[in-house]
Amino acid sequence: MHDAKHDMKHGMECGMKHDAKHGAEYDMKKERELLRWVESDAPMSAAEMEEFLARRAGDGFFAAAEDRSLPYHDIEFFPARWLSPDFAPREFRGCAQPGEYYAFQVVLYSERAVGPVAASWEGNAPAPDCFNLGGADCLGRKLAKEVFLRPREAVPFWFGVAVPDGRSSPIEGALTVFAGEGAPGRTQARIDVRIDVRGEALADCGDSEPWRHSRLRWLNSGIAIDDKITAPFTPLRVRGKTVSGLGHSVALGDDGLPAGIRSFFAPTNEYVSQTPTEILAAPAAFAAKMAAPGASADVASADAARAAPARALSPLRFTRESDGIVAWESAWQAGDLQMRLEGSMEYDGYLQYSVDVTASRDAEIEDIALSLPFSTAASKYWMGLDRLGGLRKGGLDWKWDPALNQDTLWMGDVNAGLMVRLKDRTYEKPYMLIYYHYSPLKIPKAWDNGGAGGVTVRGAAGGSGDGSDGHGGGSGGAALFAAYSGKRSMRKGETLNFMFDLAITPVKPINKEEHWHDHYYHAVPEDWRDVAAKGCNVVNLHHANRYNPYINYPFFETRALAGLVEEGHRQGARTKLYYTVKEITVHAVEFWAFQSLGDEIIPSAREIGGSFQGSVPYADEWMARHIRKNYMAAWRQKINSGPYRDELEASVVAAPMSRFNNYFLEGLQWLLDRTGMDGLYFDDAAFDRTVMKRLRKILDRHHPGCTVDLHSWNYFRNNTCDDSSLAGYANSMNLYIDSFAFIDRIWFGEGFDYAVPPDAWLVEISGIPFGMMGEMLQDGGNIWRGMLFGMSNRAPNERDPSGLWRFWRSWQLRDAVLVGFWNGECPVRADSGDVRATVYRRPGACVIALASWACEERLVRLSVDYAALGIDPQGASLCAPAIEGFQEEREFSLDGAIPVPAGKGWLIALQAGNA
Repeated sequence: MHDAKHDMKHGMECGMKHDAKHGAEYDMKKERELLRWVESDAPMSAAEMEEFLARRAGDGFFAAAEDRSLPYHDIEFFPARWLSPDFAPREFRGCAQPGEYYAFQVVLYSERAVGPVAASWEGNAPAPDCFNLGGADCLGRKLAKEVFLRPREAVPFWFGVAVPDGRSSPIEGALTVFAGEGAPGRTQARIDVRIDVRGEALADCGDSEPWRHSRLRWLNSGIAIDDKITAPFTPLRVRGKTVSGLGHSVALGDDGLPAGIRSFFAPTNEYVSQTPTEILAAPAAFAAKMAAPGASADVASADAARAAPARALSPLRFTRESDGIVAWESAWQAGDLQMRLEGSMEYDGYLQYSVDVTASRDAEIEDIALSLPFSTAASKYWMGLDRLGGLRKGGLDWKWDPALNQDTLWMGDVNAGLMVRLKDRTYEKPYMLIYYHYSPLKIPKAWDNGGAGGVTVRGAAGGSGDGSDGHGGGSGGAALFAAYSGKRSMRKGETLNFMFDLAITPVKPINKEEHWHDHYYHAVPEDWRDVAAKGCNVVNLHHANRYNPYINYPFFETRALAGLVEEGHRQGARTKLYYTVKEITVHAVEFWAFQSLGDEIIPSAREIGGSFQGSVPYADEWMARHIRKNYMAAWRQKINSGPYRDELEASVVAAPMSRFNNYFLEGLQWLLDRTGMDGLYFDDAAFDRTVMKRLRKILDRHHPGCTVDLHSWNYFRNNTCDDSSLAGYANSMNLYIDSFAFIDRIWFGEGFDYAVPPDAWLVEISGIPFGMMGEMLQDGGNIWRGMLFGMSNRAPNERDPSGLWRFWRSWQLRDAVLVGFWNGECPVRADSGDVRATVYRRPGACVIALASWACEERLVRLSVDYAALGIDPQGASLCAPAIEGFQEEREFSLDGAIPVPAGKGWLIALQAGNA
């Protein structure tokens, strides 16, 4: 019989003292010992297992209730403790406190495959939740799961009961578990349940004491799922057929497609102006070409095809209007095809489209295609579909390939652009980083059409190509983007689904106040005086240390973490935490419950070879012994310092878009409440914009000053330190464009090559075309080239940025306007094609950043538009001030040559004579 004696054994008896806010009287030692308990929980031998099951052969399948404090963890062998004569598998006895969310397990096992599994309840309280059978997904939709038992594999089904605050009487009832078609059926097991209720009421359902497993209910949380907006955005407005938000407007045609898209961002992206830039040169089109009458699909050609005439079936109609999202629908007939469109736009300028194409009779089709005619002003640069970001050169002919994490193209200029992502209803976010090949891109069938589909871009080049004009290229020409699906036959009544997302860029104005003010310290601050001496005011706290020991599970040292944050605030610094969902540590108290959910949270292994880390024997052996199978190894190491020194840090890959995101978001709220931390630092992020949007709302609603930094590994083929083929040759920037509205700063980043041309820096690394600014990571970056884009690195670092930061403050760059070399209005240009000049402009003075891509020293003369700067050249001075770690002091003449060392540069102050 299972009762409170198990709780007593582990020091977890009902009525124990409890602090819901800080856990001041709660010792996480119990949770640390849980892993050691798993290691010592001896399994039955094969002979004992066979005999044990033989005594229960009449049950059809075996079922046993188990306490929450003893999470079931061995899928192949029952625990030897079940051989005790006191073991009563069909009785469960537990003890809860008022207000608690009480969890328990029912372990199911069958010699053969059976299912689906169902459960029913009869008792004096509402039916328990069963996390294995459903809940709510991370998009807020109802989730119902069909679960089958695999032969000779035990699965713990986790249940949870919400105990009312004022309840003192026991919860009693019968939980019946069924397995088989048409369940309830003949194969069933009944568990008699009694949960006594006594002790003090729990203010937080028990969440401050993870051993209770009360936080499993977080899996079904809908926290921050609403239509409200986040800063700095404004509510959407609908006027006629035009939808407008901050810096963007979309005029819809009668078919619901964009007839025009405008960006109102100034060339510097620092503010929204009154002057629009047209992103489209003509309305978008989603159209079909039918084969000529009598032609078969194999003889149809572009010459023989005819455009299907469009006839409206249902005019454009708005179906939803709120501050955060506007949605619409329309329908039209095109030849023998009916098109039904659903579209929406969110407050950050993100549009989603779904078009169902249904054949009204058997039809031979030459093509079904999406056409987006980009304007000259919005097709200067591009990125994606196997193209490194930078100036648009030549055309594009691209085909689908599941080995490549490519479904997205961005084209635009710095202050006006558009991302296009192609997908269908089967779309699932691929795995990130080196895990990509575990679960690669699902090719959208309608777009791909068995290899017949693809993407082309045609039009004049986006710039002169060499950037010799000093600001990134010439005026360029318009470009036609076409996503085509090719020839096919459709049967009467057959429906194809085509989906595509459009993201208008930049997504928001650059927050230069934040950028120039915040300087980052990426280490545990052993002495806050060192943080201040470096000029840092933000600490990014990684894992594998005494405050945050285990990757993506910062719940073991909450009290210490709160103290660190509080001390940081006293020192004038904010503290942010490494916490995301790519990996799940084996130290997570709920690890075994997550594993019980099948592939939902902890997916089964795909056979593609070893981990990116290679063999890590002590970790690999532990996982092979205790998890056994149905997992993919992720980050593994031993912690090398502090009180957790030499402890195992092992984790498994987590699915990107599972209910674990709901758990993560509730965990974020919990951490904010208990530690006061100031945001998050992501080392890549697995989830999509829907989760990032919820995260942003949680941070904004908690306290001002919370920020999100995103560090990305280089997924493209020029990765400098890893094999980027593992990630499918994706552009890191494209992977995250849909989330940039909710991110404050990027670090692109690890594996990036800072020798790429300046136009690639602008598009792939800087963040400026998307409404953010960035920093450098790999080997400290190139500090001279970085200053063309306002980028530095972080401390502590072999290239200490503190001298550069002092220069920023003393020369008040936070009050300057950054006019980059790419901007046609840049008032300073260098006469060498491989040296660029960016200007930080203030009234009566400016700072000129020079950086070279040459392989040898260049003597550079500057062309200066003094009128644009408001500086009289008479009496003006040109001086490079001394900057520790960056440059020595140097005077230059206004009309003289400036020596620029190979791969380096200068920061030069140009001041009026009276400055």
